[in-house]
Amino acid sequence: MAPPRLPQIYIARLVPLLATLPALAGADAEQRGAFRQATYLDWHFRSTTGFDWDLPAHELATHLLGSAANVVPAYDGPRQGWSALGEIGAALLAAPSVGPADREFLAALIVRYQLIRWDRPGVAVPADLRAVLARVPPQPPPNWEGGMFPPTMQR
Repeated sequence: MAPPRLPQIYIARLVPLLATLPALAGADAEQRGAFRQATYLDWHFRSTTGFDWDLPAHELATHLLGSAANVVPAYDGPRQGWSALGEIGAALLAAPSVGPADREFLAALIVRYQLIRWDRPGVAVPADLRAVLARVPPQPPPNWEGGMFPPTMQR
């Protein structure tokens, strides 16, 4: 059975945010490599074959988020309590290019879908990120979608 997946409406909102992240938009291989290392995405996607890190930013963002949405909630990565989508969300929250409304959306998404288990003992979360997540008002329960591949990746 396919794992639960983050609803496509949220992925669609995240794609342009990730695509404009300086580490992906117009970035060279070294900048993208640093982003991959900082977010542990190579580890999270280690079993994904044919993942092309040289794609244009928008297409790469679509593939990254589509793949990350399918592995939620997987917390067995290098940072205990962090899913691949949590790693991406934290990178976006830290980016100066992301506006206030998008920051609120990202923080609420991380809390609602438990993309980072920031409230669990033993989960290492930087103090500034922990403070942002702690300010999120109570959220409704997650509303997962089924399925393995998002419509944008079905060809």
